[in-house]
Amino acid sequence: MKSFNRAIVYFSAFTLFGIFYSCKDDISYHYFMIEIDEIIAPDTLTLNEPFDIYMKGLIGVNGCYQFSEFKTLEKENELVIEAWGKINKISTICTDQMVYLDNEPLNYHIKESGIFSIKVKQPTGSYIEKKVFVE
Repeated sequence: MKSFNRAIVYFSAFTLFGIFYSCKDDISYHYFMIEIDEIIAPDTLTLNEPFDIYMKGLIGVNGCYQFSEFKTLEKENELVIEAWGKINKISTICTDQMVYLDNEPLNYHIKESGIFSIKVKQPTGSYIEKKVFVE
C-alpha cells in the first residue's frame, strides 16, 4: 500500500511539474496581432508550386518585441493570415530599436487555378488583400 501511495504522489508531482513547466513561456510573454502595411507576393503563380509571402509591418518599439508566428486558414480561393508577435513582460532592459516584420517568409502553395486572394487580418478585425493569378 505504501508503494502505491508513493507512486500516486510521484505521478501527481510530475504531472504538476509538467503543467507548470509547459506554461512557463506563455507566462513571460504577451501575445498580440501585428498590424500589416503591405503584402508582398508574386502576381502570377504556378499551381502547386511553393512560393513565399512576405508582409511589412511594425512589430514593436524596442528589442523586447519579436515575431511569434503566422496563423493561416485556407478557404475556397482565399488564404487568411494572422501575423502574431510577442513582447517579453518580464524583461526590464530592452534594446533601443524598432522591430519590423520584413524578413519572415510564409511559404505556401495553392492547389486551385484561377484568381486567389491572400488576406491578412488586422488587429481591428479589418483585412488587407492581394489578389494573385494561379496558372
